[in-house]
Amino acid sequence: MNMRNMLKSLFVFGILFLSFSSQLFAQQANNLLDERILKRRLDQLRATKDEALLPIYNDSFKAEFLNFLDNKVAFDYPFNSLTTVGKITSSDGQIRIFSWNVQLNPDENIYNCIILKKKKRKGEHDIYDLKDNSMMLPMFPEETLDENNWYGALYYDIVEVTKGRKTYYTLLGYDLNNSFSHMKLLDVLYFNGRKLNLGYPMFETEDGSIAKRVFLEHSKKATMTLRYDDRRAKIVFDHLSPESPSMKDFREYYVPDMSYDAYKFIEDTWVLESDVIATNSEESKKMKISRYDPEKDTVVEVEIRKKWNSPDGGNTPVQNGTHEAKTVPKEEYEGNGESKTSAKEQKVEKEKTRKEEEFGGVQYGNLGKKKKKRRRK
Repeated sequence: MNMRNMLKSLFVFGILFLSFSSQLFAQQANNLLDERILKRRLDQLRATKDEALLPIYNDSFKAEFLNFLDNKVAFDYPFNSLTTVGKITSSDGQIRIFSWNVQLNPDENIYNCIILKKKKRKGEHDIYDLKDNSMMLPMFPEETLDENNWYGALYYDIVEVTKGRKTYYTLLGYDLNNSFSHMKLLDVLYFNGRKLNLGYPMFETEDGSIAKRVFLEHSKKATMTLRYDDRRAKIVFDHLSPESPSMKDFREYYVPDMSYDAYKFIEDTWVLESDVIATNSEESKKMKISRYDPEKDTVVEVEIRKKWNSPDGGNTPVQNGTHEAKTVPKEEYEGNGESKTSAKEQKVEKEKTRKEEEFGGVQYGNLGKKKKKRRRK
């Protein structure tokens, strides 16, 4: 190749490179521009206190969001500015879930969920917009549901398991429910071809039957932990008991009783294990949990102190084979001065631990907090 042809080839290559670079830059600029539009729509939704406008603004944001998600880069796009939208991705990189709520009043939320599933062809994905049909469903639906018939929830973690050659995605979710109770839940997401399904017989229950999903309703004033412990490969959660025996038929009075149960995946089933903390030997004083980091806008692993309850101790919540809702004995924080920490310090530490273990996803209330009236002197 002579010098003239070489220069000509380099010139053509340079033109093609600049053309590709300009297209890539333009695509990135358009993505950023679209995200700014999304953020404005989301900010508008979050700012309004007019209940009549909330569904309108939500539909406007969702329509714009769905339009953006149709873009090839959407599956891996971070959406860092959408801080009140939950975003989780399966560890196999095949599923991405966006979920958010709109609070209309203390007893009613609009739940939104969009699921992306990668196709075999590189750079392409299917989009599923789940429709909240909770008004037409029982409170605890037992059947398999699809994208057009959904109970409504926020999802904050996803754990994939395999059964044969098929992959099933276990979802950890949260429902604000009403003024009296909240719910944590476990469900199974799977696909038959391109058809989305929710609910698969995989969870062992206390009576030995197998359920398609699990609902854990508890008092609104209590904080319940439901998390996947990667080190133990178990879904660990608070055991719930009524505040008093007379309240056993009313789930809004159920609270954590300081013991823990778990689900471990064994031979195609999430097998229920009771009292996993209370009956285990004392191990590390710390454990890792998944929680939402608002600064990074993603789910991260953090270490927290683990309180171990000895089965031989007098304050264990499991005694004589039964669970009881426990409170801290008065002498532990109002003793005769022998306690190493004051009541105030214990209260601060307890509140810190509670915040670390509470719901790890994203929830948002449009109602705001009521201002306290000042007392006249």
